[in-house]
Amino acid sequence: MTIISTSPFLPLELLFMIIDQVRDDKATLASCTLVSRSWLAPASKHLFWEIDIRGQEQLLHFCSFVSSAQFLSRFVKKLVLRSYDHAEEETLEFDVFTLAEILDNLPRVDELCILGLSILPIDPRRNVDLIHFIPRSMKTVVFGDIIFDASIYEFLQEAILAPSLESLMLLDCPYFTCPGLLDLENLPPLLDFSVENLTLNADGCVVDLIRNSATPQALTTLQCMPYEECSNDAVQELLDVSPELRDLRFVRYHADGPETCGLPMASFDLSRNAQLRTVHLEAQLVRGFHPIHFATLYLAPWLQTLSTVPNTVQEIYFDFGFPPSPEVMPGAGYLYDKVVISQEAAAQFGVSWSQLDVILDRFKFPSLTKVEFSAATLKGVSGDPWEGTSDHICECMPRMSERKVLMFCINHMEE
Repeated sequence: MTIISTSPFLPLELLFMIIDQVRDDKATLASCTLVSRSWLAPASKHLFWEIDIRGQEQLLHFCSFVSSAQFLSRFVKKLVLRSYDHAEEETLEFDVFTLAEILDNLPRVDELCILGLSILPIDPRRNVDLIHFIPRSMKTVVFGDIIFDASIYEFLQEAILAPSLESLMLLDCPYFTCPGLLDLENLPPLLDFSVENLTLNADGCVVDLIRNSATPQALTTLQCMPYEECSNDAVQELLDVSPELRDLRFVRYHADGPETCGLPMASFDLSRNAQLRTVHLEAQLVRGFHPIHFATLYLAPWLQTLSTVPNTVQEIYFDFGFPPSPEVMPGAGYLYDKVVISQEAAAQFGVSWSQLDVILDRFKFPSLTKVEFSAATLKGVSGDPWEGTSDHICECMPRMSERKVLMFCINHMEE
């Protein structure tokens, strides 16, 4: 006799597709884990893919829980440690051993984010074999809004940085030295370390630690905007030892910049980056900013940098940022008053959009397919910020206009 099952059944392929549709809905995923045994694993995969620990109390509870929660070892891929945003909450603090012990129980973690907290120095009285806890190679490590001091260096050197990373992001990580802290500039390099994608919003000594690694750099993407002389020199030396670099982005991250300190943006020699494909340049146009400021603080160093770019470059982006206040967001004429350089000013300062046209001529950049200018505006603000400005730039750049590579875009921002 043939027994026909009347129990509901879904092929695993369909089950995975269904659960994938609610991957970001934690409540629904939790309900899915209770449907049946066949639903438990695929729902848990998304439910426990990321663990986000906030505050000291959560960290203490998680540390006592994770060693006995063996099911987490099969699912957790991303670990986030952060302090609460509220000033009254206690700042999250831990040392290398605390994190190493957590990672030892989460062997599949390959993305680590450490945001707005304090890293404690290693206590020499702790007799723990740290080598046992060194994590496997990771894809991404993010440090955000922390002070990069000797304790952070120790943290990086001893427990975090595997020999190779796909992505390292140091987001707003200044450093400081004072009595009792080891000067970072005297620290040895980060040994046997290389990274492919680097977001380096940090000071020069941090760059030096990476640049001086014993391992040749495999950088393909670099995002930074150095604003101090020591940072400029360190970034230049990092560029010099990154022959595989393809995407270079100078993106603002610090409150101080050319428009606030009155010093021009640094220029860089990119002649050694023979694989470069994309260059992104950014300017902040604040109140009272006028074409002379733009010409001397931004356009002049841009031209100097682009004159050294190899002929492999295919795309160049110019991004104009504006103050966030709605009353000064660009309408028609705002951008024109900031970046259109008169003939008199061009003759006086020796800087003009026409020079960019000469630098980007087809004979030097045969592969160039896009020169994009973008400006930000709030949704609902009337007027085209490029009115008059785009025509002026096109008139100053007839070679690029003829090649039809010039593009003018508007980035709409939320209030």
